[in-house]
Amino acid sequence: QNTCTKSEKCVFLSPFSKMHRGIMTKRLLPFIAAAILLLSCPPAHAKTVDNIAAVVNNNIITLTDVRDRTDLYLSGQKVSAAERHAMDEKVLNKLIDEKLELQEAKKIGISISEDQINAGFAFIAKQNHLSPDAFRNHLQAAGVNINTLYAQIKAEIAWDQVVQRVIKPQINISQSDIDMTMKKLTHN
Repeated sequence: QNTCTKSEKCVFLSPFSKMHRGIMTKRLLPFIAAAILLLSCPPAHAKTVDNIAAVVNNNIITLTDVRDRTDLYLSGQKVSAAERHAMDEKVLNKLIDEKLELQEAKKIGISISEDQINAGFAFIAKQNHLSPDAFRNHLQAAGVNINTLYAQIKAEIAWDQVVQRVIKPQINISQSDIDMTMKKLTHN
């Protein structure tokens, strides 16, 4: 409706006038650009920040890694905070050793396949008188992150191969060494 009198000069902007489109475009342009950018980006997934427990030659061990491995070792057992802390320290040292072992394996060209890891998992399940699926379900029911066990198996297999390939060939025990040790044992 027209609220201007005849003596006043009034400008009415219809939604379709060039002036109205110009004003609206200037005001809406940042919002339109933002909407286009947001719609064109892949959806972002929230990430939880994980604190670093240790760095081993550029490989990070997180507090989650430590917690998950401790959970594996405890397998649902309830322990005091002091016992948990002591276990976390032992676990951190074990994880550091595993990182070093994996780095050494990689350095000499050893890689561990998923089949080797699955075979190691099946072996551990058999030692616990369970099928691999039943063992996996048992661990998950105890709140264990199954990937922490797979990581441990991978590190153990890798280190075993390092020992077989590098260390074992360097060990030479002669028959005279054996005879001398046997004499010492029989004289005691």
